[in-house]
Amino acid sequence: MRHGIVEELAKAQRVERIIDNICRPCADTDSLADLAQMVYLILLTYDAAKVVDLWQKGQMDFFIVRIVMNQYRSKNSPYYHALREFNARTAAPVTERNGGSTDEEG
Repeated sequence: MRHGIVEELAKAQRVERIIDNICRPCADTDSLADLAQMVYLILLTYDAAKVVDLWQKGQMDFFIVRIVMNQYRSKNSPYYHALREFNARTAAPVTERNGGSTDEEG
């Protein structure tokens, strides 16, 4: 039953829409698809009875929002360690992107 619920969420792209509403204005949009995949993985590994209960009570969107917020904002989350921290460490310094020049003309 849990797999069917997650499949329905994926077909409707509900996780992606929630992520767009929460993260799009201030995020590196390249990694948001990875965040969605992490949320689906969390749902698939979460206690099946709790997922079914949340679905039947109509509380799934609230639960997904909480997962997204925890993954996106927490420095201890798998999303932070796997993607945001990696992107921050591998981003080229401004002088490197400007061809070694520090002035604005580059």
